[in-house]
Parts: sequence; C-alpha cells; structure tokens
Amino acid sequence: MNYKSQRGFTLAEVLITLAIVGIVAALTIPTLVTNIANKGYVEKLFKTYSVLQNATNMIIAEVGDPQTWSWTDYHNNDGTNVDNEYIVDLYRKKLKIVEECDATSAVVENKCHVNPNDYKYLNGTSGTSVKDPVNHRLFQLNYQFVLSDGSLVGFRFKVNNYGVFWGAPDFLFTIDVNGKKGPNQIGRDVFWLYMKKNEHGKIRPYANEVFTDGFIDWRDTCAPDKSGYSCAYRIFQERKMNY
Repeated sequence: MNYKSQRGFTLAEVLITLAIVGIVAALTIPTLVTNIANKGYVEKLFKTYSVLQNATNMIIAEVGDPQTWSWTDYHNNDGTNVDNEYIVDLYRKKLKIVEECDATSAVVENKCHVNPNDYKYLNGTSGTSVKDPVNHRLFQLNYQFVLSDGSLVGFRFKVNNYGVFWGAPDFLFTIDVNGKKGPNQIGRDVFWLYMKKNEHGKIRPYANEVFTDGFIDWRDTCAPDKSGYSCAYRIFQERKMNY
C-alpha cells in the first residue's frame, strides 16, 4: 500500500502568516477605532442639537418669539450693563442639568470643563493659542451646563455684562459632546451652534456666513490642517465626520 505523505505548516510559515496578520491589524484597527469614535461624536452632536432646539421650541411656546426675550441692551437707559440671566433661566427649566458653572471672565479649569490649555484645534495645535470663534478662550464668558448625558453646553451672548463680542452671533452655544473626556478637540468633540434673535428660534450649525460686524471669515475651516471652527456646519451638510 502506498501512503501519501501529509505535510503540515512549518514553523517559519506560521510565523510569516502571523506577521502578515499583525501588520494588517496594525494598519486597519486604529482607523477602525477612529471611525467608530468619530461616528459617536457625530451622533452626540446631533443629539445635543436636538435637545437645544426642542428646549428652544418649548420656551417659544410659553413666552413667545426670541425677538421678545429680554436680551441685554449694552447701553441701558440708566447707563448700566446687565446680563442675560432671564434667557439662561428659561433654558435651566427645560434642560436636564447635573452641573452648572457661571459665566465669568476666568479661564481656569472648573468642574464643567478641563484646563483651557488642554483643548486643541483640529490641526493639533494646543495651549493658550486655542480660542473660540471670536478670539476668546473656549467657554470663557459662557454660562456652562453639564447635561445628564455628559455633554457640556456653554451659553454665550453677543451682548453681555462684559461688553459686546463684535463679529459674533446673538447667541452662541459652545458644545463639548462628551464633557471633560478627550480628545477635547475642535472639530472632533467640540463644536458651535448659534441662534439669531430674528430667526424665530432656529438653531444653526456654525458657520456658513460672515457676521456683518465681523472682519474674520470662519467658514471653510474644517480640514485637518485648519482650526475646525466650521466643522459643525460641514457635519450637518455631510451627515458624518468626513475629514
């Protein structure tokens, strides 16, 4: 009787196969993990947008159009400046808030946000150079609320008791979709939405326009080598984090 010889894999062949599998995994797994994380950031951005828009709609149903809200008048008749606490309080009653930090000129870490130096632009630049769309530190002069889902929302008004933010919308929402958790990067987990007083409560992604009293164009800044300011607008257009 003739027996056919049965040949198994040699040790060298097994090692080569494992090496190839390892290389493929090393190349693909980081991309897969990043894509999953990015999808999560997008979902959380849309969720926070929905929460804010629904709260705004409920406020309008109760107290009327935003044009009638008690917005700060920078130059009041008595010569004083006031804040927008009336509007903030309307949202307090509609949002599920677990932490709150007052709007101040301080830029230090607090229970709502991390140290400003730990935030970074989409292009990776970090530290004291990181500013918001009108050149102030992230969450500076924002009424800050941590919501029940862990997202952080900062409310900042163009006109407030510190003055006027020229080139800014009437009402700016600074959002970190996962709060203090990383990457704390503009265009990844940090975004802006905004509202104008005369648009009947419509909240928009920042930004596809240059505000009339501004001199800096923040549009088209959502690219790996740029700041990331306009990434909310790009995500709303493409429905994903396609950058």
